[in-house]
Amino acid sequence: MKKELTYKPPKGWNYCGDISLECGGYFYKASEWGYADVIEVLPCSDAGCQGNAWWVSQGSVTLEVSDETLNSALSFIGFSGEVTDNVRVEALVAYCGVESDCQDVVQIGPDDAYAREFVEPSIRLGANATLENFVRKWANWA
Repeated sequence: MKKELTYKPPKGWNYCGDISLECGGYFYKASEWGYADVIEVLPCSDAGCQGNAWWVSQGSVTLEVSDETLNSALSFIGFSGEVTDNVRVEALVAYCGVESDCQDVVQIGPDDAYAREFVEPSIRLGANATLENFVRKWANWA
Protein backbone atom coordinates (compact mmCIF):
# COMPACT_ATOMS: atom_id res chain seq x y z
CA MET A 1 0.00 0.00 0.00
CA LYS A 2 1.36 3.38 -1.02
CA LYS A 3 1.75 5.87 1.84
CA GLU A 4 -0.06 9.15 1.46
CA LEU A 5 2.14 12.10 0.57
CA THR A 6 0.80 14.13 3.51
CA TYR A 7 1.62 11.33 5.98
CA LYS A 8 5.08 10.61 4.65
CA PRO A 9 6.56 13.46 2.58
CA PRO A 10 9.85 12.89 0.76
CA LYS A 11 12.95 12.73 2.97
CA GLY A 12 13.84 16.09 4.49
CA TRP A 13 10.43 17.61 3.74
CA ASN A 14 7.63 18.42 6.20
CA TYR A 15 3.92 18.95 5.59
CA CYS A 16 1.63 21.57 7.08
CA GLY A 17 -2.03 21.62 6.21
CA ASP A 18 -5.19 19.61 6.10
CA ILE A 19 -4.81 15.84 6.29
CA SER A 20 -6.35 15.74 2.81
CA LEU A 21 -4.18 17.52 0.25
CA GLU A 22 -7.36 18.40 -1.69
CA CYS A 23 -8.25 20.82 1.14
CA GLY A 24 -4.92 22.62 0.86
CA GLY A 25 -1.54 22.66 2.50
CA TYR A 26 2.15 23.01 1.80
CA PHE A 27 5.37 21.06 1.99
CA TYR A 28 8.57 22.73 3.11
CA LYS A 29 12.26 22.01 3.48
CA ALA A 30 14.50 24.45 5.34
CA SER A 31 17.90 25.04 3.75
CA GLU A 32 21.17 26.06 5.34
CA TRP A 33 21.14 29.30 3.30
CA GLY A 34 18.43 31.14 5.22
CA TYR A 35 15.32 30.18 3.29
CA ALA A 36 12.91 27.27 2.94
CA ASP A 37 11.71 25.67 -0.28
CA VAL A 38 7.91 25.49 -0.32
CA ILE A 39 5.46 23.52 -2.47
CA GLU A 40 1.98 24.93 -1.91
CA VAL A 41 -1.40 23.47 -2.90
CA LEU A 42 -4.45 25.76 -2.68
CA PRO A 43 -7.97 24.73 -3.71
CA CYS A 44 -9.50 27.06 -6.30
CA SER A 45 -12.83 26.50 -4.56
CA ASP A 46 -11.55 28.68 -1.68
CA ALA A 47 -11.87 31.60 -4.12
CA GLY A 48 -15.31 30.54 -5.36
CA CYS A 49 -13.94 28.80 -8.44
CA GLN A 50 -14.39 25.20 -9.56
CA GLY A 51 -14.12 22.53 -6.88
CA ASN A 52 -11.92 20.23 -8.94
CA ALA A 53 -9.01 22.62 -9.54
CA TRP A 54 -6.00 23.68 -7.47
CA TRP A 55 -3.24 26.27 -7.63
CA VAL A 56 0.02 24.35 -7.25
CA SER A 57 3.14 26.45 -6.81
CA GLN A 58 6.76 26.05 -5.87
CA GLY A 59 8.74 28.84 -4.28
CA SER A 60 10.48 29.89 -1.10
CA VAL A 61 10.16 31.88 2.10
CA THR A 62 13.00 33.82 3.72
CA LEU A 63 13.89 32.62 7.20
CA GLU A 64 16.46 35.29 8.05
CA VAL A 65 14.17 38.07 9.23
CA SER A 66 14.36 40.67 11.95
CA ASP A 67 13.33 39.77 15.50
CA GLU A 68 10.38 42.15 15.11
CA THR A 69 9.13 40.33 12.00
CA LEU A 70 9.58 36.91 13.60
CA ASN A 71 7.75 38.00 16.76
CA SER A 72 4.92 39.39 14.64
CA ALA A 73 4.75 36.12 12.70
CA LEU A 74 4.67 34.05 15.89
CA SER A 75 1.97 36.29 17.34
CA PHE A 76 0.04 36.01 14.06
CA ILE A 77 -0.27 32.23 14.48
CA GLY A 78 -0.77 32.47 18.24
CA PHE A 79 2.43 30.66 19.15
CA SER A 80 4.39 31.00 22.36
CA GLY A 81 7.13 28.58 23.26
CA GLU A 82 10.41 27.32 21.91
CA VAL A 83 10.94 28.42 18.32
CA THR A 84 12.16 25.45 16.30
CA ASP A 85 13.02 25.56 12.59
CA ASN A 86 9.61 24.07 11.80
CA VAL A 87 7.77 26.67 13.88
CA ARG A 88 9.80 29.45 12.22
CA VAL A 89 8.92 28.21 8.71
CA GLU A 90 5.22 27.72 9.48
CA ALA A 91 4.91 31.14 11.13
CA LEU A 92 6.69 32.97 8.32
CA VAL A 93 4.69 31.21 5.60
CA ALA A 94 1.47 32.20 7.38
CA TYR A 95 2.61 35.78 7.99
CA CYS A 96 4.71 36.62 4.91
CA GLY A 97 3.45 34.17 2.30
CA VAL A 98 5.49 32.29 -0.28
CA GLU A 99 7.52 33.89 -3.07
CA SER A 100 6.41 31.73 -5.98
CA ASP A 101 8.89 30.66 -8.67
CA CYS A 102 6.40 28.70 -10.76
CA GLN A 103 2.69 28.01 -10.61
CA ASP A 104 0.16 25.86 -12.42
CA VAL A 105 -3.56 25.44 -12.15
CA VAL A 106 -4.42 21.76 -12.35
CA GLN A 107 -7.97 20.59 -12.95
CA ILE A 108 -8.99 16.98 -12.46
CA GLY A 109 -11.99 15.85 -14.47
CA PRO A 110 -14.50 17.85 -16.53
CA ASP A 111 -15.41 21.50 -15.98
CA ASP A 112 -17.48 22.16 -12.85
CA ALA A 113 -20.81 23.51 -14.10
CA TYR A 114 -21.76 24.78 -10.64
CA ALA A 115 -18.72 26.98 -9.99
CA ARG A 116 -19.46 30.68 -9.46
CA GLU A 117 -16.22 31.63 -11.18
CA PHE A 118 -13.88 29.72 -13.45
CA VAL A 119 -10.10 29.77 -13.46
CA GLU A 120 -8.53 28.48 -16.67
CA PRO A 121 -6.43 25.41 -15.90
CA SER A 122 -2.93 25.19 -17.33
CA ILE A 123 -3.02 21.42 -16.84
CA ARG A 124 -6.08 19.18 -17.29
CA LEU A 125 -6.05 15.64 -15.96
CA GLY A 126 -8.56 12.84 -16.44
CA ALA A 127 -11.22 12.12 -13.84
CA ASN A 128 -9.30 9.09 -12.59
CA ALA A 129 -6.17 11.13 -11.72
CA THR A 130 -5.30 12.09 -8.14
CA LEU A 131 -3.94 15.38 -6.86
CA GLU A 132 -1.41 13.56 -4.70
CA ASN A 133 0.11 11.70 -7.67
CA PHE A 134 0.19 14.92 -9.70
CA VAL A 135 2.04 16.84 -6.96
CA ARG A 136 4.43 13.94 -6.39
CA LYS A 137 5.47 14.06 -10.08
CA TRP A 138 5.16 17.84 -10.68
CA ALA A 139 7.25 19.13 -7.78
CA ASN A 140 11.02 19.46 -7.63
CA TRP A 141 11.78 17.57 -4.41
CA ALA A 142 15.56 18.19 -4.63
